[in-house]
Amino acid sequence: MFLCGPDTRSWSFELPPGTQVAGIRFRPGAAAGVLGVDAAEIRDQRVVAEDLLGGRAAQVLDERVAAGRDRLARMDVLEHLVRRREGDFDRDGTVELAALVAADPAYGVDRLAAETGVCSRQLRRRFDHTVGYGPAFFARIVRLQRFARSAARSPRCSIAELAVLSGYADQSHLSKDCRSIVAATPRTLIDMLPRTSLAVHLDEVRSVQDAAAKDHRQSAA
Repeated sequence: MFLCGPDTRSWSFELPPGTQVAGIRFRPGAAAGVLGVDAAEIRDQRVVAEDLLGGRAAQVLDERVAAGRDRLARMDVLEHLVRRREGDFDRDGTVELAALVAADPAYGVDRLAAETGVCSRQLRRRFDHTVGYGPAFFARIVRLQRFARSAARSPRCSIAELAVLSGYADQSHLSKDCRSIVAATPRTLIDMLPRTSLAVHLDEVRSVQDAAAKDHRQSAA
């Protein structure tokens, strides 16, 4: 069992046939508060559970997950662990700021700093600690994800049209990010993805903190 840190490059792996896995997804920045880690220190790393929870706690967790009767039961064990530890997973509001960037990648550092009253340098430090990299790089990842969704939904569009729809200045801007993050051209990236289900899959992915955030909004109302 391990935690995938925030990545600056795409990666993939293969599992033997018949392997069953269970996992949970953190909202950008939430893992730092829940697990008490500096996200920048685990950037591009896979950290084993023992290093995060301690040997005994990791062993108990592994046994409980293994004892789950099906995938949903195993996921319930993982979600229970996170909910028990999360408390206030967004103490300084950085997770909420990351959500703003995720909703609009054009939300630049200067605008975020102006609206929060925090200087740009301090804002970058907070993002580094909580999200794993600065808001500018996070926005690049979000734009590339938007491109993948747009390509799945609009297969008749040209690469240039998809680039504009996704928030890029032009096709060369998109190509630069594709080469940097996934080491592929935009066309190759599209061909690598399961086009028939990609748009639905990316929109349906939820985070374990979503329920907590919803409960918080309801109680505030």
